[in-house]
Amino acid sequence: EAEASQEALQELHFMHEVVERDFLDVLALEFRTALRSNSKYNGLRRRAGDVVAEARQRTLAHSASVPSLSEICAATGVGQTRLFECFQEAHGLAPYKCLMSFRLCAAHERLTDKDNPAQSVKQVALDTGFAKAGRFAQCFFEQFGERPSEVLGRTRKERMSS
Repeated sequence: EAEASQEALQELHFMHEVVERDFLDVLALEFRTALRSNSKYNGLRRRAGDVVAEARQRTLAHSASVPSLSEICAATGVGQTRLFECFQEAHGLAPYKCLMSFRLCAAHERLTDKDNPAQSVKQVALDTGFAKAGRFAQCFFEQFGERPSEVLGRTRKERMSS
């Protein structure tokens, strides 16, 4: 009787291990399936385009206070090394230069919007995260080859003639 009881206990312990192992296998399968079906992930590694798009959105959404690289890393869920890799892969630029370009493009759009013209270059600079209008004008000129005041003046002139 003691031997039969010992065998039953061993069999119960074995069954418990099998159930636990099967449960973990099913859980792992569900996790892998969920990751594969989510387009933001390639295995466990975020895709470069998704990381860059999220960083761009974060930067433009909070343009009055430009987020630091560590804030962008926290928001996108990647480390600084991966963030640099993603920007290099997607745009061939470092994150700072690429995000600066995004902000300048947003400023250009504001300066050329005929339906809702900007009040001043300084306001556009502040709205896109530049604390100093002179620095904004310099960066804008480097990217677009013309001063922001010229762009705003041309937009106002075109709006008046329409």
